[in-house]
Amino acid sequence: MLLGILLNATLGWWWADPAAGFVIVFYGVKEGRHAWHQAMMSPP
Repeated sequence: MLLGILLNATLGWWWADPAAGFVIVFYGVKEGRHAWHQAMMSPP
């Protein structure tokens, strides 16, 4: 996220900040699905 803000501020790449946000959302969804899968497979 900080890289996106830095690129936006220094090089004027307006798209870098939203792109970094999408990367973080993708990573969060991936980790959430993994945690969900682990929770469903573990015995109670």
